[in-house]
Amino acid sequence: TLQSKFANYVSASAGLALYDEDTSDLQQLLSYADTAMYKAKLAGKNDYYFFDQDMYQEIMKRYLTEKDLKNAIKNDSFEMLYQPQYEINSHKLIGFESLVRLKNKKGCLYEVFLKTAFCFILIYLFE
Repeated sequence: TLQSKFANYVSASAGLALYDEDTSDLQQLLSYADTAMYKAKLAGKNDYYFFDQDMYQEIMKRYLTEKDLKNAIKNDSFEMLYQPQYEINSHKLIGFESLVRLKNKKGCLYEVFLKTAFCFILIYLFE
């Protein structure tokens, strides 16, 4: 049969938060466990993670960055810049490097932004 030709795989990701140690508020406890589960899924699935505050900060940073990306796409807030590249010895122009920046965003693009942008753009292209 067709079903016997294909193997079925199941994986599980779990997030764990400890009552009283992480929080005593039930809603916050569920939120922390969810954050830990999200981290487990990002790490490749089929794993478990215990919640910690660093994890929460990392996930929040990623969430806010994704929100910024969605707003930037919606509001056409990206600008493309071209930087010339020269051959060192001859000073001959050999090409250009393209840079994508967010308009009205102070500072440089940080690593979380680049990782989130890459994942988000891939999802956006394949939807």
